[in-house]
Amino acid sequence: MTKYKYLSKNERITIEEELNKGVSFKKIALRLSRNNSTISREVKNYSTVKRLGAIGLPFNNCANRHNCEEYRLCKKEDCIRQTCKGCKFCFRLCSNFKRENCEKLDSPPYVCNGCNKQKKMSFRKFIYIGHKVL
Repeated sequence: MTKYKYLSKNERITIEEELNKGVSFKKIALRLSRNNSTISREVKNYSTVKRLGAIGLPFNNCANRHNCEEYRLCKKEDCIRQTCKGCKFCFRLCSNFKRENCEKLDSPPYVCNGCNKQKKMSFRKFIYIGHKVL
Protein backbone atom coordinates (compact mmCIF):
# COMPACT_ATOMS: atom_id res chain seq x y z
CA MET A 1 0.00 0.00 0.00
CA THR A 2 1.13 3.53 -0.72
CA LYS A 3 2.18 5.52 2.34
CA TYR A 4 0.85 9.04 2.86
CA LYS A 5 1.19 11.05 6.02
CA TYR A 6 -2.23 12.70 5.88
CA LEU A 7 -5.59 11.91 4.43
CA SER A 8 -6.93 14.28 1.80
CA LYS A 9 -10.30 15.96 2.06
CA ASN A 10 -11.61 13.67 -0.70
CA GLU A 11 -10.41 10.60 1.21
CA ARG A 12 -12.17 11.84 4.35
CA ILE A 13 -15.38 12.40 2.43
CA THR A 14 -15.07 8.88 1.00
CA ILE A 15 -14.63 7.48 4.53
CA GLU A 16 -17.79 9.29 5.64
CA GLU A 17 -19.79 8.09 2.64
CA GLU A 18 -18.65 4.50 3.10
CA LEU A 19 -19.36 4.54 6.85
CA ASN A 20 -22.85 5.85 6.09
CA LYS A 21 -23.35 2.76 3.90
CA GLY A 22 -22.11 0.44 6.67
CA VAL A 23 -18.87 -0.48 4.90
CA SER A 24 -16.09 -1.96 7.08
CA PHE A 25 -12.76 -0.28 7.81
CA LYS A 26 -11.03 -3.05 5.86
CA LYS A 27 -13.02 -2.36 2.68
CA ILE A 28 -12.60 1.40 3.06
CA ALA A 29 -8.84 0.92 3.54
CA LEU A 30 -8.62 -1.24 0.40
CA ARG A 31 -10.56 1.32 -1.63
CA LEU A 32 -8.25 4.13 -0.50
CA SER A 33 -5.04 2.06 -0.58
CA ARG A 34 -4.55 2.76 3.11
CA ASN A 35 -3.98 0.66 6.19
CA ASN A 36 -6.99 -0.42 8.33
CA SER A 37 -5.41 1.25 11.36
CA THR A 38 -5.19 4.57 9.49
CA ILE A 39 -8.93 4.50 8.84
CA SER A 40 -9.67 3.40 12.41
CA ARG A 41 -7.51 6.16 13.94
CA GLU A 42 -9.03 8.76 11.64
CA VAL A 43 -12.56 7.83 12.66
CA LYS A 44 -11.74 7.60 16.39
CA ASN A 45 -9.78 10.87 16.46
CA TYR A 46 -12.14 13.01 14.39
CA SER A 47 -15.62 11.85 15.32
CA THR A 48 -18.02 14.50 16.56
CA VAL A 49 -20.23 13.97 19.60
CA LYS A 50 -23.85 14.94 19.00
CA ARG A 51 -26.39 15.09 21.79
CA LEU A 52 -29.45 14.35 19.73
CA GLY A 53 -32.75 12.90 20.77
CA ALA A 54 -34.79 10.29 19.01
CA ILE A 55 -37.88 10.84 16.93
CA GLY A 56 -40.34 12.57 19.27
CA LEU A 57 -37.93 12.47 22.26
CA PRO A 58 -35.32 14.94 23.50
CA PHE A 59 -31.74 13.94 24.21
CA ASN A 60 -31.64 11.88 27.42
CA ASN A 61 -28.83 9.40 28.06
CA CYS A 62 -29.94 8.27 31.51
CA ALA A 63 -30.18 4.49 31.79
CA ASN A 64 -33.11 4.97 34.20
CA ARG A 65 -35.17 7.16 31.85
CA HIS A 66 -37.75 4.53 30.97
CA ASN A 67 -38.84 3.94 34.57
CA CYS A 68 -38.13 7.40 35.98
CA GLU A 69 -40.85 8.99 38.06
CA GLU A 70 -39.00 12.20 38.94
CA TYR A 71 -40.98 15.34 38.21
CA ARG A 72 -39.82 18.80 37.02
CA LEU A 73 -36.36 18.84 38.58
CA CYS A 74 -35.32 21.60 36.21
CA LYS A 75 -38.01 23.91 37.63
CA LYS A 76 -38.36 25.55 34.22
CA GLU A 77 -41.78 26.95 33.52
CA ASP A 78 -41.48 25.92 29.90
CA CYS A 79 -40.68 22.31 30.82
CA ILE A 80 -42.92 20.76 28.19
CA ARG A 81 -42.66 17.13 29.25
CA GLN A 82 -42.88 17.76 33.01
CA THR A 83 -41.47 14.31 33.77
CA CYS A 84 -37.70 13.99 33.87
CA LYS A 85 -37.65 11.07 31.45
CA GLY A 86 -38.95 13.37 28.74
CA CYS A 87 -37.12 16.61 29.58
CA LYS A 88 -33.76 17.53 28.08
CA PHE A 89 -32.76 19.39 31.27
CA CYS A 90 -34.21 17.46 34.23
CA PHE A 91 -32.21 14.25 33.91
CA ARG A 92 -28.96 16.20 34.35
CA LEU A 93 -30.07 17.25 37.83
CA CYS A 94 -31.29 13.86 39.00
CA SER A 95 -29.45 12.04 41.80
CA ASN A 96 -30.38 8.71 40.13
CA PHE A 97 -28.71 9.66 36.83
CA LYS A 98 -26.69 6.83 35.29
CA ARG A 99 -25.16 7.46 31.85
CA GLU A 100 -26.14 5.01 29.14
CA ASN A 101 -24.01 4.55 26.04
CA CYS A 102 -24.61 2.45 22.98
CA GLU A 103 -22.59 -0.77 23.23
CA LYS A 104 -21.93 -0.67 19.48
CA LEU A 105 -19.58 2.29 20.01
CA ASP A 106 -17.10 0.00 21.79
CA SER A 107 -16.23 -1.85 18.58
CA PRO A 108 -15.61 -0.85 14.94
CA PRO A 109 -16.72 1.39 13.38
CA TYR A 110 -16.90 3.30 16.74
CA VAL A 111 -19.43 5.74 15.25
CA CYS A 112 -23.15 5.88 14.56
CA ASN A 113 -22.74 6.50 10.81
CA GLY A 114 -24.69 3.85 8.95
CA CYS A 115 -26.52 2.55 12.05
CA ASN A 116 -30.21 1.92 11.43
CA LYS A 117 -30.99 2.54 15.14
CA GLN A 118 -29.52 6.06 15.14
CA LYS A 119 -32.88 7.83 14.89
CA LYS A 120 -34.38 5.66 17.66
CA MET A 121 -31.67 6.31 20.24
CA SER A 122 -32.00 9.31 22.54
CA PHE A 123 -28.44 9.43 23.82
CA ARG A 124 -25.00 10.58 22.64
CA LYS A 125 -24.13 9.82 19.06
CA PHE A 126 -20.63 9.78 17.62
CA ILE A 127 -20.63 10.88 14.00
CA TYR A 128 -17.74 11.02 11.56
CA ILE A 129 -18.13 13.99 9.20
CA GLY A 130 -15.29 13.91 6.68
CA HIS A 131 -15.70 17.36 5.14
CA LYS A 132 -15.49 19.05 8.57
CA VAL A 133 -12.16 17.51 9.59
CA LEU A 134 -9.40 20.13 9.78
